[in-house]
Amino acid sequence: SDKYWAVNTPSFDTIQVPYPEKENQMIITYRADHDPIVITETSNLNDIYVPISPSYLEPLLLYIAARVYTNMTTNEGNEGNNYTAKFEASIKQIEQLNLKTNVDTQNIKLDENGWV
Repeated sequence: SDKYWAVNTPSFDTIQVPYPEKENQMIITYRADHDPIVITETSNLNDIYVPISPSYLEPLLLYIAARVYTNMTTNEGNEGNNYTAKFEASIKQIEQLNLKTNVDTQNIKLDENGWV
């Protein structure tokens, strides 16, 4: 909007509030809009890009390491348990920092329109 008091998004990762007030809370809902992943019989799976939130990258790598080391028949299997513990701690940190993606939906249209 061209109005000087309007909230703007000058870039994909920025929200500009011209007159923020400490007393007012702003709730921002984000929905990723990435291209669909299409896999065909001729697809090279090594060339497929899967977008991942940066907050989930470390837990993903820890999970992969845990799976790799756990399936080894030597003493590295114990290392798999260490990576599993690190993975679980990383997931707990995501939950504590509220970085997880909520999949709950809520329909509040009836309440907003005065229905009881």
